[in-house]
Amino acid sequence: MKAYTVQIDDTLAESLAAEAAERSTSVEALIASAAAERAFEFDAVLLEKHDAQVQAGLAAERNGQVLSGVDVDARLAARRTR
Repeated sequence: MKAYTVQIDDTLAESLAAEAAERSTSVEALIASAAAERAFEFDAVLLEKHDAQVQAGLAAERNGQVLSGVDVDARLAARRTR
Protein backbone atom coordinates (compact mmCIF):
# COMPACT_ATOMS: atom_id res chain seq x y z
CA MET A 1 0.00 0.00 0.00
CA LYS A 2 1.23 3.51 -0.81
CA ALA A 3 0.82 6.66 1.26
CA TYR A 4 0.61 10.13 -0.27
CA THR A 5 0.73 13.56 1.30
CA VAL A 6 -1.32 16.20 -0.47
CA GLN A 7 -2.21 19.79 0.30
CA ILE A 8 -5.85 20.84 0.11
CA ASP A 9 -7.45 24.17 0.85
CA ASP A 10 -9.23 24.80 4.13
CA THR A 11 -12.71 24.79 2.61
CA LEU A 12 -12.23 21.36 1.07
CA ALA A 13 -10.65 20.08 4.28
CA GLU A 14 -13.71 21.19 6.24
CA SER A 15 -16.06 19.58 3.71
CA LEU A 16 -14.14 16.32 3.83
CA ALA A 17 -14.10 16.34 7.64
CA ALA A 18 -17.86 16.93 7.77
CA GLU A 19 -18.56 14.20 5.22
CA ALA A 20 -16.28 11.76 7.03
CA ALA A 21 -17.97 12.51 10.36
CA GLU A 22 -21.38 12.01 8.78
CA ARG A 23 -20.27 8.58 7.55
CA SER A 24 -18.51 7.71 10.82
CA THR A 25 -15.18 7.26 9.10
CA SER A 26 -11.87 9.06 8.78
CA VAL A 27 -11.00 11.62 6.13
CA GLU A 28 -8.25 9.28 4.95
CA ALA A 29 -10.71 6.41 4.47
CA LEU A 30 -13.15 8.70 2.68
CA ILE A 31 -10.46 9.88 0.25
CA ALA A 32 -9.20 6.33 -0.31
CA SER A 33 -12.72 5.13 -1.05
CA ALA A 34 -13.31 7.95 -3.53
CA ALA A 35 -9.99 7.25 -5.24
CA ALA A 36 -10.74 3.53 -5.51
CA GLU A 37 -14.17 4.25 -6.97
CA ARG A 38 -12.68 6.64 -9.52
CA ALA A 39 -10.01 4.12 -10.51
CA PHE A 40 -12.71 1.49 -11.10
CA GLU A 41 -14.69 3.90 -13.29
CA PHE A 42 -11.54 4.84 -15.22
CA ASP A 43 -10.71 1.16 -15.84
CA ALA A 44 -14.25 0.55 -17.10
CA VAL A 45 -13.96 3.46 -19.56
CA LEU A 46 -10.61 2.18 -20.83
CA LEU A 47 -12.03 -1.32 -21.26
CA GLU A 48 -15.01 0.07 -23.16
CA LYS A 49 -12.75 2.08 -25.48
CA HIS A 50 -10.49 -0.92 -26.05
CA ASP A 51 -13.47 -3.12 -26.90
CA ALA A 52 -14.76 -0.52 -29.37
CA GLN A 53 -11.36 -0.38 -31.07
CA VAL A 54 -11.19 -4.17 -31.32
CA GLN A 55 -14.71 -4.36 -32.74
CA ALA A 56 -13.90 -1.65 -35.30
CA GLY A 57 -10.75 -3.52 -36.31
CA LEU A 58 -12.61 -6.79 -36.72
CA ALA A 59 -15.32 -5.06 -38.78
CA ALA A 60 -12.67 -3.48 -41.01
CA GLU A 61 -11.01 -6.86 -41.45
CA ARG A 62 -14.33 -8.44 -42.44
CA ASN A 63 -14.84 -5.66 -44.99
CA GLY A 64 -11.42 -6.32 -46.48
CA GLN A 65 -9.94 -3.02 -45.39
CA VAL A 66 -6.22 -2.73 -44.86
CA LEU A 67 -5.32 -2.35 -41.21
CA SER A 68 -2.34 -0.51 -39.80
CA GLY A 69 0.28 -2.37 -37.80
CA VAL A 70 -1.14 -0.84 -34.62
CA ASP A 71 -4.62 -2.13 -35.46
CA VAL A 72 -3.26 -5.58 -36.20
CA ASP A 73 -1.30 -5.65 -32.94
CA ALA A 74 -4.37 -4.57 -30.95
CA ARG A 75 -6.53 -7.18 -32.64
CA LEU A 76 -4.02 -9.96 -32.00
CA ALA A 77 -3.64 -8.91 -28.37
CA ALA A 78 -7.41 -8.92 -27.96
CA ARG A 79 -7.71 -12.40 -29.42
CA ARG A 80 -5.05 -13.68 -27.03
CA THR A 81 -6.92 -12.29 -24.03
CA ARG A 82 -10.30 -13.73 -24.99
